[in-house]
Amino acid sequence: YPLSRPLFIYVNTANAEANPALGAFVDYYLGDEGYAAVADAGYVQMLEEDFATTASAWEAAGGSPGAPEEGVSGEIVISGSSTVEPISSLAAEGFSGANPDVSISVDGPGTGDGFELFCSGETDISDASRPIEEEEIAACEDAGVEFIELQIGLDGLSILTKA
Repeated sequence: YPLSRPLFIYVNTANAEANPALGAFVDYYLGDEGYAAVADAGYVQMLEEDFATTASAWEAAGGSPGAPEEGVSGEIVISGSSTVEPISSLAAEGFSGANPDVSISVDGPGTGDGFELFCSGETDISDASRPIEEEEIAACEDAGVEFIELQIGLDGLSILTKA
């Protein structure tokens, strides 16, 4: 059995281009302050080189990891994994300090339910405690939802034994 599992956010790239608040939020999330939410929520941060890969992927998609625009306004809807929800909630709280005109809703009905909402275009970010599955990719493609997968941390699992 694996001793950890990756944690992800999936970002609707068209929404990020159209909504400056969404792009700024992901920039914040992938900066030092936002990334601290992983540890603050009780999860494991990635190795520095692995996190650099995530930041580079967002940068290649047009983002500015760690350099969020401030004073933006708008709405961001996040749904998905109940495991990742506390991380995204903490990042949203930190981001809101410099961007009080951004409304961010975060809920955690589960990874599968989150992907269903995301792939139907109802959310901007899908929190996920597993990689997106082929049928979910197909649902996103059918709906014209393009996305980027960003690993944001690890969920360390515990081993319990009976003595």
